[in-house]
Order: sequence, then structure tokens, then C-alpha cells
Amino acid sequence: MPRTPCIALLALLVLLLVPAASSEPSIALLSVPSPGSTQDWVAGMVEDAASADWCVVLYVQVDGRWWGPKPTWMEPLTPIRSDGLWNATFATGGNDLAATRFAAYLLPRIAVGGSVPPELNGASALPFSLDQYPHDERARPISAHRATPNFARNNTDLVGLCVGPYLNGERPGETVLSASVLRSRLTVVAPRATWLRCYGVEDGLEEFGAITHALGRRAAVGAWLSIDPAANRRSLLALVECGQSGGADLLIVGSECLLRGDLSERDLAACLEWVRREVPGVPIATADGYAELLAHPAVVEASDLLVVHVYPFWEGVDVAAAPARTVAAWESVTAVAGGRTVVIGELGWPDAGGPNGQSIPSKENAVRYLHETTALLDAHGVPYFYFSAFDEAWKIAEPGGVGPHWGIWTGDLAQKSGRLPPPVSLLLVSGGSARPQDRDGDGLVEDVNGNGRADFADVVLFFNQMDWIAANEPIAAFDYNGNGRIDFADVVRLFDRL
Repeated sequence: MPRTPCIALLALLVLLLVPAASSEPSIALLSVPSPGSTQDWVAGMVEDAASADWCVVLYVQVDGRWWGPKPTWMEPLTPIRSDGLWNATFATGGNDLAATRFAAYLLPRIAVGGSVPPELNGASALPFSLDQYPHDERARPISAHRATPNFARNNTDLVGLCVGPYLNGERPGETVLSASVLRSRLTVVAPRATWLRCYGVEDGLEEFGAITHALGRRAAVGAWLSIDPAANRRSLLALVECGQSGGADLLIVGSECLLRGDLSERDLAACLEWVRREVPGVPIATADGYAELLAHPAVVEASDLLVVHVYPFWEGVDVAAAPARTVAAWESVTAVAGGRTVVIGELGWPDAGGPNGQSIPSKENAVRYLHETTALLDAHGVPYFYFSAFDEAWKIAEPGGVGPHWGIWTGDLAQKSGRLPPPVSLLLVSGGSARPQDRDGDGLVEDVNGNGRADFADVVLFFNQMDWIAANEPIAAFDYNGNGRIDFADVVRLFDRL
């Protein structure tokens, strides 16, 4: 036998028998309160360290002068969850809320005992004896959220649509969707909305962002988080991979985790910060009910924008009052958002099932809520995702049996009558006195500034606001030359119509 194959075989055996090098344990401080915050805890994540064999020791510096262990000198050790998350309360007495710096050390439990970890007792510096262990140190960060993506409608009926792609007998966690099936379903809804949102990044949904982009739409990609730490870890890693590969314009870390009680405020804030660290440049948020966001300021602080779910139906509100209630809920979250954009991540109305107080499911009410609420949100400049694209038969557990009946399309991909397109709703153009008007009923706006007549001032306003009109108004209402877009030729044609 020739010598070269033998050498190659020997090299292969060596590679198979020698264990692969493992990653070194590491620790990160993720959720640290900003200056002036009343948050009395910090949270972080440990990687490549078994939670049973390692623990965290947190030290804080108060008034910029002395260091001490937390939660207390007597109990300085913080356990690590199986998914690597940890959190510790640092304000346990005295002037602790004035802490300015935080240092977290990852210690093997076999090393703990005697003088490890050191008590410090108000020392002016951190202990050199712990430098051999993984550690992270941070000052209170100046809160700075990333730029909000563009939520303007791009010549579509809706700003955004929530897409649950599991139809008829399919179920998340059981059904793996092929790329071709997912593409066929997204192709149905993509012409109607500028943004598409999904709720998972596994079992075929890994391709959601790439397919959405290929269809010319923007992708809000979400990781489903639950009470299962191992499953959460897999979902977060998949979400990070999606963000790093350019498959998302917005990353949503969990949906209604606080409402269900699946994650604590501390754990959710740490997850948000970890995804932010791993995916630079892509806005990060979680999605939850407005009451939950109002009650958990650390989650607000950890988010680049706020994604709030608003359902007047579940509040028992009559459909006539539901649009105004939707806007009021959005305003309540905007008041605590600290300048962040607030997006309504879900709103909708079922067309069948049992009533909830004064909220009555019916086709007529579903159509009315869709049309009136989206028109009101457009008028207020509120970005939104409508729930939902499809009827999802697997959602049979919702009260009143309404779960399978929220879709604009049926599970057979047929669009329900009367839903889309919504009636044309023109917005006030900046510089005008009222909404634009089609005075002769030909489907084209003559009175751009809404002053009740068509004159040269309308031409001037149209020219000055062409880009805004193209992004926010129905194209067909201002496409005077009928070429499918708004451009300078339309200015000339509007002038000729005077």
C-alpha cells in the first residue's frame, strides 16, 4: 500500500481521537442601571460554564470610593441559571443606590471558601487575587437606543402584518415548514404590507427574513421565549444568527413573556442586552401588553423601541370605541418611552367566536375595526402590525373559541371579503389646512392643501411634499399621469388640470 494514504489515515485518526478545544468560561454584565435609575439590581450572562460548578460574585463601588460584595458580605454568591442568566440585587442597605461601578467575577465553586471571595470591607480597589478568574466591570451606562427603522408604508395597504404561517392541521413546535411552502404563503401577503413579522426562528422560520427581503419587504423577526431555559437559549442563538446574517430589520426578543409570567423583568432585560451585544446595528425590542411595559421600566430601558400589543376586544370594549381605545393605549406607553418610537405590534378583531363583554366577534366588526383603526393610526403617524395574516386553526384554546378567527386570509389562503384594500384615507399634507380632496370624484386629488378649491397653491404644495406624499399617501390618488409612481411629471400634469 502506498505511504501517502497511510499518513492521511493516521492524521484523520488523530483528529478524531483528540478532543476539540473547548471555549473558555466567560461572564458579561448586561443589564446595568443608567445614572439616576431606581433599578436596584444588575443582570448578566455566563457562557461555557456549568451552572452547578460555577457562581458569580458581584462587587459594587459606592460614591466612587469603596467596593463591597453584593447582595451582602455574609451572602456574596449569586447562582447561575441553567441557561447562563444570572441577576443580583445590589441595593440592600445604606447608600447602595448611589453605586457607580459594578464588577462581576465568575468563580469555580471549588475555589470558594476561606478568603475567597474577599470581603473588601470598603476597600478602594478591587481584589487582585480574583484577576485570574473571568470577570467584567462596567460603570452605569448612558442610555442610548439605536435608530428606529423606517415604518412608512411603501405603497401598501398596511404598515405591517403579523404572520403565523401554520395553517389548518399544522402547529408550531411540530410542523417544520419548507422554504418553498413558507415562500408561497409570504408571497400571498407581501403585496399588502410593508413589514412582515414572525414569532420564531426555528423549524423552517430561519428563512423568514431572507424570503421577506427577497419579496421586497422589511422583516421583524422574533424569538419565541418560554419557561424552558434550554429552548430559550436555542431561540436566542438562532435570532442572533439571523440578525448577524442581515435577515432582520428589527429583532423582537420574546412575545408577551411578561404577560404570561414566563420570564422575569431581570431575565428579559438581560436577554435584550445580550442580543444587542451580539448583533450591532439592528434595533432590538421585546413585545408585550401595554400594562406590562408600563410596569417594567428596566425592559423599557433595555429596548431600542417599544412594541406593544393592544386589544380592545380583550378589554370588552364596543367596536365603535375600539379605535380610540387603541390610540389611547399607544399614548400611555409613549409617555414612558423616553423618546423611543412606540410600535403597536399587534392589534386586531376576531370575526367569529363568543363575545367578550361588549366586544362582539363578527365579520362586520372585524372589517370595521380594521378599516377605522388603521385609518386613525395613519392619521396619528402610529406604526403598527395588524394581527393576523391567516386564520390559525391550532389556536383553539383562546377563551370564547375566537383563536382561529383573526386572519385577513383563511387557512386556505383565500382573502376574506371586504378586508383589503381599506377605503382610501388621505392624510393632512404638511403646509395644508385640511385633508386633500378629490373634488370631481375622478379618483385624483385636485385640492392638495384642503382649502376647498384647486389653485396654484396646490401645485406648489404638491411639488414641495412629493417625497412625503409618495411614502405616506395612496399613490393612485396623486398619480396624475398614471405611470404608477409620483414624480415631477405629475406636478406638470396637476398644473395642466387647473
